[in-house]
Amino acid sequence: MDETPDTTSDTLQEHPDDRFLRRLGGLHPPAAKPLFEVGRVINGWRLTAFIGRGGSGEVYRAEATGEVPGIEPGTAAAVKFLLRPESTREVRRFAREAALLRQEPHRCLPRFLGEGEYEGRPYLATEYLDPMDLPASDAAVARFILDLCDGVAFLHALGYVHRDIKPSNVMSRAGRPVLIDLGLVKDLTSPSPLADGFSPASSISVVDGHAMGVGTPGYASPEQFDGKGVSPASDVHALGVLADQCFQDSPPRCWREIIRRATSSIPSMRYRSIEVFRRAVKMRHAPSWVTVATLLVAAAAVGVAVPAIKIMREDANTEYVTYAVTDGNVIQVALKKRNGAPNLEEASTNQPASKNPAGAKPPSTNKTPPPDEFD
Repeated sequence: MDETPDTTSDTLQEHPDDRFLRRLGGLHPPAAKPLFEVGRVINGWRLTAFIGRGGSGEVYRAEATGEVPGIEPGTAAAVKFLLRPESTREVRRFAREAALLRQEPHRCLPRFLGEGEYEGRPYLATEYLDPMDLPASDAAVARFILDLCDGVAFLHALGYVHRDIKPSNVMSRAGRPVLIDLGLVKDLTSPSPLADGFSPASSISVVDGHAMGVGTPGYASPEQFDGKGVSPASDVHALGVLADQCFQDSPPRCWREIIRRATSSIPSMRYRSIEVFRRAVKMRHAPSWVTVATLLVAAAAVGVAVPAIKIMREDANTEYVTYAVTDGNVIQVALKKRNGAPNLEEASTNQPASKNPAGAKPPSTNKTPPPDEFD
């Protein structure tokens, strides 16, 4: 059902929640007149406010009129219309975003409400979310980043990289962050280099006649602009920049190494996966492996007994290693594997530990963390 309201003014109406209008997807009011006037009803959605125009779409706030199956009347939505339906690449991206949101809902992604076509333009309706200010305290930033890691990990498990993680693409549902705007997701599982609309040699797209990389400068990783190809490490980079922004470029000591490594310009120097990055955030207050090893050796040197000290590990299989100091020797008394790996727990800390058991190598002050430590 389509209704065109009787209006004599082209003046745009804005919804009172200006923060949402300004934050959603980095959108901004276009110089040109919007595609549709406020008040029009499009396939059961009444447009109540113009939000803005991005690189490939226009977004409106809308309310359900009661004609959308399964949607209660009055339900608020953000409805995005494709700007250039003649672009095969953009139509493909738009369809992929809709397909991703149609899948099993994830708490860190917007809820899918519907899709369709109007006047030759595809549109996508998702839940209307609240704006979210960046947190600033250590604990709040950790919760914020860890929540986003859940959503990013979900995309990575499906074979996609988001490529556009930034503050304006993070909204709030009941105080928890939601990652929006999946229009630039990259399918890493496609056998065709042209599946995303790029030539094999380059990941540079052209918007309004200007060559530019895929993503937002300042948040996108360098490889998104130099044509070398993206990977999950690209999203790790953006999350590191986002964490740094939360602290206004002055992170506390426990975050500095995490952010430095996550935002490395060399992908192989970053955390190798979102899961490893997430574990590093969770363990940000834990003493380093070298620090614990130094304390163990010092205790052994002065004859102080240490019944057990657990060193968390960040490789793919090992959860932790437990060491003890007995009779002046540092010995490994337990090794706990992660779920899914063979359990190699060899001893408990309440059993007597022999000196220098076979295969046990005491840490020393000269030993550096293993290559996969926080890898």
